[in-house]
Amino acid sequence: METEQSAHLARASTRASSKILLVDDSELAAKSTSRLLQMAGHEVLIASTGQSALTIARDFKPDVVLLDIKLPDLDGYEVLRGLKMMAGLENTRFIALTGYAEHEIENDSRGDNFDLVLRKPVDVTYLEGLISSRS
Repeated sequence: METEQSAHLARASTRASSKILLVDDSELAAKSTSRLLQMAGHEVLIASTGQSALTIARDFKPDVVLLDIKLPDLDGYEVLRGLKMMAGLENTRFIALTGYAEHEIENDSRGDNFDLVLRKPVDVTYLEGLISSRS
């Protein structure tokens, strides 16, 4: 029996596909979110560290980056700054995925802000809607 979320994501797969870089050191969270986004027709690559995110993004040129703030090597703000300096990512949408409380999220004072901050656990149906509405 198909869940409501699976049915919605299956219908969403007929929309335009986005290239998504999902950066999260939680393997379980990353894999489950990735699978659901792939079911919706998106191409998803996963990075578990900030450094690997920067390396992957250079060639992958994602349309959307879903970026955890607390990573084992660099924090999400450092990764965001690095990504925003890369050629070819000028139109990329940067979405923070975090377990931090909203008042703990501070965008960098130099203007290196996320386009959107979502608190974990993220409703993947809502997330997919945000991604698809931009495609």
